[in-house]
Amino acid sequence: MPRLLFRREFKLGSVKLARERRVSVAQAARDWDLHEKVLRN
Repeated sequence: MPRLLFRREFKLGSVKLARERRVSVAQAARDWDLHEKVLRN
């Protein structure tokens, strides 16, 4: 399976949305079916 690449804008937007929803980055990653490291880094 090829590795997925996510643009910086997507990551920043996802973290911003997680903060607005007041959930952890880990929870946001699970909600969007992503690995936590995608958003953490």
